[in-house]
Amino acid sequence: MQGPNPAETAKYKEIKAPREDEYRDVAWAIPKYGEKFEPIWINRGNVRDDDVKFEMLYNGICHTDCHIGLNHLHGTTYPCVPGHELLGKVVEVGKNVTKFAIGDHVGVGCMVGSCLECAHCLAGDEQYCMKGTIMSYNGDRKYNLVGGDQDLQTFGGYSASHVVHQHFVVKIPEGLALDKAAPILCAGITMYDPLRNWGATSGKKMTIGIIGVGGLGTMGIKLSKALSWSRRRCHLHQCQQRGTCQREGCHPFLRVNQPRVHRCQ
Repeated sequence: MQGPNPAETAKYKEIKAPREDEYRDVAWAIPKYGEKFEPIWINRGNVRDDDVKFEMLYNGICHTDCHIGLNHLHGTTYPCVPGHELLGKVVEVGKNVTKFAIGDHVGVGCMVGSCLECAHCLAGDEQYCMKGTIMSYNGDRKYNLVGGDQDLQTFGGYSASHVVHQHFVVKIPEGLALDKAAPILCAGITMYDPLRNWGATSGKKMTIGIIGVGGLGTMGIKLSKALSWSRRRCHLHQCQQRGTCQREGCHPFLRVNQPRVHRCQ
């Protein structure tokens, strides 16, 4: 059975001249469904009391950016400005901001807001917000956490700058290579969370298995290695991937897409 036609499910909202509470920012966007990336002007909300403004230094490219940009999930509003692995330098802060100062290097992941009131938010699990999170791009603006025109979708990190509520900003530690840090905000946390959940960060002795060695799998191997686990097992679809495993420090290698699982030589 054929699914919906992405061209028919795509939506569009016009970006008008900036309001008094907004500023103009340049971004790389897909203007309309079926078109290619090009630079456009978008509007960002001005800094408010709890906001952090930062100039964008780096932004990772996640495969989700492709899915949303091409409307594979049938919910994209154009113009679409992807990017949820943001890394930048603080240039302005609101009067209530205490954790960040001008000049700090900061990051933002896939969320820029949640209700901050439900049981999940109060427990620190904002990603499970019972009223719904605000995604970093193609999200609905609500809870008065994202400034500017509330009728427009959120715009991501493929842009010159961003303004985000301080609760959804993290400080990048000194010494961490800035040009390599951005993917940690998506692929990194995606792999770190299960490692922490199952005790890999507590000193518990275990063998860590990585199923599939793509972008996430490679990040999982790197994190396991950084946690000083000497035994990391890779479950591969192709034996050719063993080179990546060896380079990143994972062994042994088991191929799993065969009638019988066998060890790659």
